[in-house]
Amino acid sequence: MITSLQQKASMSERQFPFELPAVSKQMFEIAAAQVPLEAGNEFTNLLSPSFLKQTVYSHLSGFVYRNLSPVKAAMDAKSWQQLELQYVQILRGNHQFLALHQQMVQLLESNNIAFAVLKGLDLLFRTYREEGIRHISDIDVLIAPKDLLRVTEIFENAGFRCKQSIDKSSFHEKHFQLHAPLQASLNGLNIDVHILLFDTFLGFEIDAEDLLSKRQPIDWNQQKTYVLAASDAALFNLLHLYVHLDKGNHFKMSSFLDVQRTIHELNYPANKTQYSKAIQEKIEYVIDCMVWLGLLEEHYLPQRKKAPARYFFYLLFFLQTLQPTFIQTLRYKFFPRLFLYSFSWKTLPLLFHEAFPSKRYLLYGAPNRSYLSAWLYRLKHFTRKK
Repeated sequence: MITSLQQKASMSERQFPFELPAVSKQMFEIAAAQVPLEAGNEFTNLLSPSFLKQTVYSHLSGFVYRNLSPVKAAMDAKSWQQLELQYVQILRGNHQFLALHQQMVQLLESNNIAFAVLKGLDLLFRTYREEGIRHISDIDVLIAPKDLLRVTEIFENAGFRCKQSIDKSSFHEKHFQLHAPLQASLNGLNIDVHILLFDTFLGFEIDAEDLLSKRQPIDWNQQKTYVLAASDAALFNLLHLYVHLDKGNHFKMSSFLDVQRTIHELNYPANKTQYSKAIQEKIEYVIDCMVWLGLLEEHYLPQRKKAPARYFFYLLFFLQTLQPTFIQTLRYKFFPRLFLYSFSWKTLPLLFHEAFPSKRYLLYGAPNRSYLSAWLYRLKHFTRKK
């Protein structure tokens, strides 16, 4: 009887199209631990060169450093120093962004601009509450669309260098709206100013002003800021990860830990019917990937949509545990990009400009080049390993 039940459970488990390497699985398990590990733990002989390399380009060094600190005496001293150096770099970078954040808050509040920080700063204040764990590469802040011109002037008057985001084509500019049309920079640090959570061509209809009306104040580390309501922020973190997965864009692997730490705010298994079928599919694709990574249990949502095989290919590609063949690159990276858009009269122009963006757009990322040179540079960037 027990054997038949075991066989039935085994048959019902999700069969994934790719296998996660043992080193990657252990890295995620250590990084995701809610409390630091104790002496005698089975993971204490890690810190191999391949393990260290993955923690760095996966942006998980801070998580791994924190959780292995109590057992560092059991680690190879040289390897531990390398991990500690990465932690110090995260700490220094995050400290700089916290100082910039404080300046930003003073500017916006003194001018009565409603705002809420997103992603990294939100998670730092609300979820992790430790400065050196999660790597922050910029500040994302949401404002109301009506305040964009005022905010641009405020930053410029404060000495920031402001750049308007450039869309892929005049067709995009005419029919769609970018979610973050402004980037304000000071001393090499960037603030991405959002007026929406997502570009409108992605089809998400989430009103920024409605989100800001429910924002919440929060204090940490002698600083004050505003964040979205917990469930709104959790949904944004998950859908933001979905967008990167679906497009095959590079992103921080720590984004999966962000979702793992915040997904409880959605109580998705109980509240699934509150979401449209389209949103359900996107949420469940991310959940499926998290089960594969060992960040959620299979029983969290056993009856779920299966993520496309290309998602797992992308993850292995980003972890540099896979050397794709030419056929795999075409199958999983190139061809799927031609079918990202729902079919309408706008589909063909979108596909054309996906392959051949405007010269202005290309030169934004590769200045002082010819169109062909900039196009080849973009192609090289698209197929890069990390």
